[in-house]
Amino acid sequence: MATKRSATKPKQTFRVWTVFQLKSDFSTSDKYLSSRWRTEIETSVLKIPNALDAVLHIKKLSEIEPAWVKQFRGIADPPLSVRSKTAAALMVISTGNATFALSFGFGRALMDPDAWEQEFGLKVTLNNIDDEGIKHVQLSAFDSLLQNKQTQAVRNARIDEFGLDVEQDVIRSLTGKPKDELLGRQVGGRDSLRISTTTSLTQLPALLNRLLADSAKDDYLQIFSWVGRMKEVRDKSLKAELDALLVEKLSSQSIERVWMAPPTCEDWEAGRTFNIHGVANPQDDLRLSDVLCEWESGDKLNGLEIDDLRTWRVIAADDNEQERESWSVYKTLYCEADLRGDTFLLNNALWYRIDKSYLDEVNKDIEDFPVSNVALPDYNDASEEAYNKRVSNDSPQYCLMDRKCIQLKSRGFTKVEFCDLASSSKHLVHVKRYSGSSELSHLFAQGIVPAELFLNVQEFREAVNEHLGPNHKLANPKDQINPSEYEVVYAIISKSENELRLPFFSKVMLRHARRTLETMKYKVSLCKVKNIYRPTPQTVERAMEVSVDA
Repeated sequence: MATKRSATKPKQTFRVWTVFQLKSDFSTSDKYLSSRWRTEIETSVLKIPNALDAVLHIKKLSEIEPAWVKQFRGIADPPLSVRSKTAAALMVISTGNATFALSFGFGRALMDPDAWEQEFGLKVTLNNIDDEGIKHVQLSAFDSLLQNKQTQAVRNARIDEFGLDVEQDVIRSLTGKPKDELLGRQVGGRDSLRISTTTSLTQLPALLNRLLADSAKDDYLQIFSWVGRMKEVRDKSLKAELDALLVEKLSSQSIERVWMAPPTCEDWEAGRTFNIHGVANPQDDLRLSDVLCEWESGDKLNGLEIDDLRTWRVIAADDNEQERESWSVYKTLYCEADLRGDTFLLNNALWYRIDKSYLDEVNKDIEDFPVSNVALPDYNDASEEAYNKRVSNDSPQYCLMDRKCIQLKSRGFTKVEFCDLASSSKHLVHVKRYSGSSELSHLFAQGIVPAELFLNVQEFREAVNEHLGPNHKLANPKDQINPSEYEVVYAIISKSENELRLPFFSKVMLRHARRTLETMKYKVSLCKVKNIYRPTPQTVERAMEVSVDA
């Protein structure tokens, strides 16, 4: 008796397409091709059904010696003779609805970097990825480190399984399984869309039109409602407009929403002064209004250009005549600007577009932030360390905890500071001079880890107790504390006569810190410490020796 053979499915051939959508004003080859490679490109016309136009640009092959070969010169016998070839191609297809570029090899390098629509690939991916099929995530975290991160899952997962903090993390790209089988087995990207599908070359125009329609949808907001609240501006023309707006504000001294702060600052043992281009004497703080007055008297505001801000320097020096850090003036500026109905922020030399409703939400939370009732004296010291020592020496209410680091190898921390000042009324005070977004964000993050350890880890409480004074010690550090009896106080030292104005990303971190600490049942508050410190003549004289030539 003959056995019946089961029918087998024909093997499917998957092709990987990397797709860019070109901007309408870059749709011709003399615009979208990089001028660097035009003389080395050969172009062929393609005949693809349902495509208005299609061409293939191929960079001529060239042989080069790999960089690693150089280290063996003179010691290899016979001498190494190794050459490699690099291939690059770019297929450009116009469907009538839009023009697309598909890159092969290093084909992306053949294009002008301003030629493609930004986040085309991310929008298509967000609208098509399976909710439980995400495999890889790249993001920017607006935390104390302003870091870029990426996470690869061992299996397909939901977005909430990647441990994202929707308050601080901005998705740069996603990769995973698409919901629609037509889109194949994998979809992902940011500016470009990388898709693994059975779609053939002759079927591409229909697929490209589908992708174009998907990029215009906002269906993804049902799952990814927080995506798009903060976006880095990468379009050159838009950045130029925003830079021009910044220059206009400075030139007219309209600086209600512009200020100056160190983007980073080390915790030096000695004090610090700032030597600013065009400012005669070293400054103990960066006050934009004072700087602009000096620039105006020196005729530096007349004809001010963005390149001036990028070239002029701010040098931070300590009291020991050592230059510690240096930045362009541009990097020390923080600006909030409105343009065509959108709100933009300049932070650490990068512009960001902020969703208006999100901006209002964060600002409202900070306006309602609890104000501390602790009575801290004015800051009249050369450093935060000196200030903390003076406060603890002058008032028995405060115990000095600054620089008393506690090591807990079992928890993976190299060192943790409990706080700067611990009060007998159970205030845990963290002190920081007003600075840029990164430094303030670090301050706000600084209060979370020791608070969590103090609440949950007996070993940490016992170590803290050894440093506390007689009037501050825990009765029994083995017992878990009642966090509602404690208040985490963020004390910010500022010269401003007005209320504290924090950079937006610092507000985001402060709001996150408050929510985290309040979840643990701690109280949280903000305290402004008046800065009345003026450097001595000796300090100014030493700092001038390292000042920049204005």
